[in-house]
Amino acid sequence: MALRLFNHEHSYLKKLFSLFTWILLLFLPFRYTAAQRMIADSILYQKAIAQIQSHYRKNISANAGIYQGMAYDHYWNRVSGTPFFLKDALVSGKIMYDGTLYDNIPLAFDLLKGVVVTRSFSNDADISLVGERISYFSIETHDFVRIEKDSTQSILPNSGFYESVYSGEVSVFEKREKKIKQSLKAEENITGFIEYDDYYIQKDGRFYHVETESDLLKIFKDQRAEIRKLLNRRDIRFTKDPAKVIVQVAAYYSNVKNGNAH
Repeated sequence: MALRLFNHEHSYLKKLFSLFTWILLLFLPFRYTAAQRMIADSILYQKAIAQIQSHYRKNISANAGIYQGMAYDHYWNRVSGTPFFLKDALVSGKIMYDGTLYDNIPLAFDLLKGVVVTRSFSNDADISLVGERISYFSIETHDFVRIEKDSTQSILPNSGFYESVYSGEVSVFEKREKKIKQSLKAEENITGFIEYDDYYIQKDGRFYHVETESDLLKIFKDQRAEIRKLLNRRDIRFTKDPAKVIVQVAAYYSNVKNGNAH
């Protein structure tokens, strides 16, 4: 369906472009100096392109692949908090969907269901997007990529979206999830969303789960002594801020491998 829609949009755009090209040729003055004609052609060309784009957005955008998702159900009426990442609202972001980049589009990431949500073109409903069609998306300063779990990546909990927090000689990913948890106090009878974060390092094409500082030292065993010195020198503790420690160690290791360590 996406391919048929793309071919239809591409054909439609070519026809519009041909039409405006003939209009330009019809109304261009016959006698201009070379410089004048170049300036006039450029201005008219830009106007024609702007008109084509405007007409395209008005007539095609409603049929774009990203607006063909399923209706999203706001299911958490009786649960305290929100399943969404960062905010209980859709915020401006960008997303690569079916090979097309959509920028400045409202997005939310449901951490309980692991689905990305946007607004319908008519702005009257929320839509759940098909995860397999998403290559990556960004919400504010956070970048998420889709990683497929297979036999070579069995350490990963599932196929889904992982936040890319560092990319270098080695890469660091954070798996963000939320679960619904019942209050331990029976008299409160309150359920709420609790977020759980797991960290993974990709090194030499393989993923490693990082839960402790010991895991980190095992992954980078060829630089164990230097990394331990780094942690002691900077007085940073894994238990206090695991994300910060993992990123700093990954950056240090990447610099070593690239001959930039100092």
